[in-house]
Amino acid sequence: MTYSLTKACPDGKGMDVGDIVTTIVPTEDHEGDLKILGKLFQPSPRYPEAARAERRRGQLYLSIVVNPDGSVSDVRITKPLDELLDKPAVETVRTWRFKVSPGVNPTRFSVTLSFRIPCFDN
Repeated sequence: MTYSLTKACPDGKGMDVGDIVTTIVPTEDHEGDLKILGKLFQPSPRYPEAARAERRRGQLYLSIVVNPDGSVSDVRITKPLDELLDKPAVETVRTWRFKVSPGVNPTRFSVTLSFRIPCFDN
């Protein structure tokens, strides 16, 4: 497993609830490939309470295909993070929909989901 585990924030700091940052890039760029023009439906994966309580964080790397209708298929984990975080993330990514350039081929993209739990000053 490749997650970071921190038991508590430093003295004088409180724990935030956690957030997830998403980065999506094409794996290769070919003429005729689909371009993502916008997000129609892209909810963030839920941050499981057990993972948050244990302060599990890190980056999950996925490979997805975005289809000409904007749907997502063939979601693959290319670098797992943690069982508690991986499964809900994959389930959510499968529901994503994008606004895409018309009349093009399905295109593979790399997705990085960064699970973060920042500390804040009390």
